[in-house]
Order: sequence, then structure tokens, then C-alpha cells
Amino acid sequence: DADSTGSKNHLMLAKEIIESSKELWFPGISIKNDDYCNDIEDFRVRAKIPPTIEYIKARVVNCDSVLLEKKISSIVPDIMVTAKGRKCLIEVAVTHFVDEEKEQKIKEIGLPLFEIDLSNLYNSEFSREELAEEVLFNPSNRTWIFNPLYDNAKMWAKEQYSKFIQSAEEEVRRQDEKESVRAKKKQQRR
Repeated sequence: DADSTGSKNHLMLAKEIIESSKELWFPGISIKNDDYCNDIEDFRVRAKIPPTIEYIKARVVNCDSVLLEKKISSIVPDIMVTAKGRKCLIEVAVTHFVDEEKEQKIKEIGLPLFEIDLSNLYNSEFSREELAEEVLFNPSNRTWIFNPLYDNAKMWAKEQYSKFIQSAEEEVRRQDEKESVRAKKKQQRR
């Protein structure tokens, strides 16, 4: 049917673009403070803690090799790139996104995989240049489905957030002490 050939063409073109460019924007890994700040009562402390911290910055990666639809274990990812000796899988989503079953298989394989969401281009006219820009360098259309570094990132974030919390609490305590000293002096002057 015409719809699926449209999305197949997007997919083939996207794969070709990555294959010929060998340059690709990889998403970073950021950890939100949600899990680490739940039991903070004082809103002043909470306000001093960054909402997210970056473990790995998003960046353009030069790929040494790009393989299309190569079977790995029990899955066939759209693309597998190798950069600096490490493999990364990429799914290009136009109408079909990675489902839970595939996500589970990816975790078992243990290779990182991110998805590039091109659904906004579905049923629209665009040039090869526009598609290339979306596929290669749009930072807002890609997300990690699985990244084995995520566990390290969480451990690191726990340490970082506890430092942030500690210093924010100390800062608030110092402010409170100053206020209290000021209030006492004011009372004495009266």
C-alpha cells in the first residue's frame, strides 16, 4: 500500500544518508533530579538543585562503518554503526516505533540503541537536504531506547545530587543563621 511504501522510502533514504555521511548526532545521557529530591521538604533547598545533569554530552560522532539491516542475535536493527571500535544500533521510526518486545531483546544483546523519530515527515514533502538534516543532526528527534552506560550514569548522578543537596542545605542553613542574628540585633536595638 502507498502509505507503507512512503515510509519505506523515508527509511531507505535515511539509511543511505547515514551511510554516505558517516557523521551522526548521538543523543547524550542526562539524569533528572526527580528520584533524588523527593524527600526534600524545604523548597529553598529544592530550588538550588539543577533539574537535570548531563552524564554524557550529546555530540556529533564520526562513524567508521555503517551497516544496514544486519541481523544481530534475534533482531535486525535498521542501522548498526561502529565508532572508535564500539557498536551502536539505530532504529529509524517513521510509522513504527520500537516496541517492548524489541526493547527487551536489545537489552539482552547489550548494545546501545537509539531511535530517530521521523514521524513528523510522514505524509509531507521535503527535500533530500531537509531529510539529511533531520536524520543526521536534529538533536530533538532522537532518544536512547537502551544504553548500557545508563546504570553508571545513575550511580554517578546519585553522588552528584547528594553533593548538590548537601551544599544547598548548608547554604540555606547559613542564610537562616544570618537572618536569626539580624533579627536578634534588631531586637536588641529596640
